[in-house]
Amino acid sequence: MDICTTINRQNRINASCSGFAELLNDTPAGRAAKPEEIAYLSVFLASDKSDFIHGAPIKIDGGWTVK
Repeated sequence: MDICTTINRQNRINASCSGFAELLNDTPAGRAAKPEEIAYLSVFLASDKSDFIHGAPIKIDGGWTVK
């Protein structure tokens, strides 16, 4: 799986994306988030169902913070 993207190429200088791939494989989820997984949280936070959440950081990191 090649995870090198245009964004990655713009933000790195003479580096390979293999280190990033290893980092992703080291997360409990073993992969990067899918766009829809980020969108689900965004839709929830924009809905009335989240009206009691104020200023709380919510991490979408594949379990990295609990590792």
